[in-house]
Amino acid sequence: MRKEARLEEWRKLYDVAIKIKAMTPWNYMGLMDVITIDYPGMERCVCSYYVDYEGHLSVNAYFGDRAIRDYYFLAQNNIQVAQRVKYNDCYSMKLGIRRNLKPAELKVIKGLGLKFKGTNNWIYFHRLDPGFMPYMMDRKEVVKFTCIMEQLYEAMKAMEEGFKVDFKNGKTLLRTFDKETDQWYNKEMDRYNPVVPVVIPKVRDKKYMKRLLTRERKDVVLEVDVAYMNIYFQKEKSFKPVLPKLLMVANHETGAVLRHETIDPSIPGSDDPNMLLEAVTQHTSICGTPKKVIVRDPFQKELLSEICEKLDIELDIAVKLPWVDKYIYDLPF
Repeated sequence: MRKEARLEEWRKLYDVAIKIKAMTPWNYMGLMDVITIDYPGMERCVCSYYVDYEGHLSVNAYFGDRAIRDYYFLAQNNIQVAQRVKYNDCYSMKLGIRRNLKPAELKVIKGLGLKFKGTNNWIYFHRLDPGFMPYMMDRKEVVKFTCIMEQLYEAMKAMEEGFKVDFKNGKTLLRTFDKETDQWYNKEMDRYNPVVPVVIPKVRDKKYMKRLLTRERKDVVLEVDVAYMNIYFQKEKSFKPVLPKLLMVANHETGAVLRHETIDPSIPGSDDPNMLLEAVTQHTSICGTPKKVIVRDPFQKELLSEICEKLDIELDIAVKLPWVDKYIYDLPF
């Protein structure tokens, strides 16, 4: 059951957001110049400053190893706008224009007696959750993000007062709490680069695997992806607008769409590892073994590494999959 934040909880978040906005960190900090916060009782958090493709500004907080890893990939690669949602798992303070805000967000601003004018001056807050359209934070999310934003402000203030961090050489400012002294402190350390364990999907049916190994080899290069579509739907009694997935297999050389299947990500078994494995094995079983498979990112490559090695299929990465992307953008929605 969703619970909305109280007005005084929103006020605390807006108070610290306004102070961070006044520091204009976007003017001097890059995408990989991150602040790391170890807040008691929470997963490690990495905070970054971001300018989107429309020029709107944001402060983003990424909690946990997977979210942090995916942010680094997003920051260092030119991902198609529609597919950024796959890698963007964060709490976000956004600076935009009035028409970016929904009525409920405008109501909060009015209730707080705040007034904003102009481009990149309207402050609002979204939760970005892979598989869903961005949505207004609930009470727990507002309180959690406020805790992080308050410590982010203190870290930024320390840098303004002379604390040095060698961001260019892969360092980060770590802000952490010492239980013994009951105090927060800052220190420079190497940027946190998490290693996320991966469970490689496997073909369990030995007879099916034997059949795959005997299929005729074809001089074909495939694009394989599980992508998000440019539409969303609202499930009954849910406040999170769902982005449906599209399982795509296309001929990289001719553009022929060999398979396209719309999938509700909330359905059990619709996870990316199983769908990617099934896409490659089904195509091999029906059409023969392709020469090469191209996927969008190193995470997909790792998931398909075992089956492609067994079937002697070359496996490669291309951040832009031309025929998959064209098909998604040409859909009449």
